[in-house]
Amino acid sequence: MDCDSEGVSPFPLPPPPKVNVGGNVGGADDATTASNIPSVDTPSLVPRKRLATSEVWNYFTKKGVGDDGKPKAECNGCKTEFTAGGTTHGTSSLSRHMKNCLILQKYEDVGQMMIDHAGKMKSKKINQETVRELMAMAIVKHDLPFSFVEYEGIRDLMKYLNPDIKFITRNTAAADVWKVYLSKKEILN
Repeated sequence: MDCDSEGVSPFPLPPPPKVNVGGNVGGADDATTASNIPSVDTPSLVPRKRLATSEVWNYFTKKGVGDDGKPKAECNGCKTEFTAGGTTHGTSSLSRHMKNCLILQKYEDVGQMMIDHAGKMKSKKINQETVRELMAMAIVKHDLPFSFVEYEGIRDLMKYLNPDIKFITRNTAAADVWKVYLSKKEILN
């Protein structure tokens, strides 16, 4: 819609209707009109808070504003505090830390970490010796070949379950089966 040189629209708008407390629309003589009712901010008028879209927030926790008045964030792995976030401090320092943090390097995403009973993140650790013993027991119970541990599908499954897994060869599997046999024989004697 175009305005003339004085900034007035060529199409005059009617004044907004007055609303009284009873809900009647129109020229109410009542003193409680819409201009006398205190205004309430509607959700559409209040600016929305921006979402944290950076991937670094999967590995860091916002701590709010620090003593120096700058926004702070804490690494979920090593618990180091950084100045980051807000409109003046970006997430570049956080993404650089992710590449150097020894604890975060083990995990490709937060889904590979577990939450303990207190709600804190902890790393998922496995005992490699236990894995080898369980693999040997599975080979014996199901009469599998020793090369079972070298099957591509089995390795993919084990890598999915824990990216830190150390794969064994068929010769190691054979040695582990022999150790299981000797330990079970010792128990029976």
